[in-house]
Amino acid sequence: MDLATLKSELNNHFVQLRNNIYLDKELNNKTIYRYTSFLNLIEILEGRFTLFPRCSFSDKHEIGDYSSEYINICYKNIIDKKRREYYSKIKENFIQSTSFNVSCWTYETIERYLMWKAYKGHSITVRIKTDINSLINSIRNIEYTIYCAPMSYEAETNNVKMYDIMFKKTLEYQDEKEIRIYAIKENNAPVPQPITLEINPQVFVKEIYFSPFIGCENVKNLAEILKSKYHFTQDRLNYSNLIEY
Repeated sequence: MDLATLKSELNNHFVQLRNNIYLDKELNNKTIYRYTSFLNLIEILEGRFTLFPRCSFSDKHEIGDYSSEYINICYKNIIDKKRREYYSKIKENFIQSTSFNVSCWTYETIERYLMWKAYKGHSITVRIKTDINSLINSIRNIEYTIYCAPMSYEAETNNVKMYDIMFKKTLEYQDEKEIRIYAIKENNAPVPQPITLEINPQVFVKEIYFSPFIGCENVKNLAEILKSKYHFTQDRLNYSNLIEY
């Protein structure tokens, strides 16, 4: 699907905020959060916001490898015909969507223990708070078409439109309360690569929360480092509300 056709399909679901930036009609400037590594936080504080191609995700539901997933966990002869036909129909759109660059956030305002646990593999994890308008307004130069919308969660259907592939998941994922930001290039590279947007970090970052798993003294030391190097974070640093220190 060429970019013009893709835009035509997607734009029915969005309002244009400004040139090349489209927001979901119901988004209404939500506060959003991202659990991420300390290194990613530093990159943002240095004025760089990176979005990764969907094909780099480990979740097979993201990279479109549905068929092999089910074949691996089931015997071939019990995969029903209807599901095989569904996977066959979505294959082309899924392949294209895996080259799109994306950043995943949540609008769940309460800290989630399991979200912290999911990112515990990073040596240091943080939770960044911002809002949709601040994030968008922080971007200095926009060379891509950006789409931002909350994910919707529903039973698997036979709808194979690109919007559904980009912004819908099955009910098993509904606790994520996810918001997605896509940056789509005019011409996709032969091998999808991360893209980095130049941002104003003082506009982008509203608050920073430290993981409850990294220790109280470590948090104090990290906070002092951030405050000394990035002065605007002085009043934006927080302990986790979870008692794991």
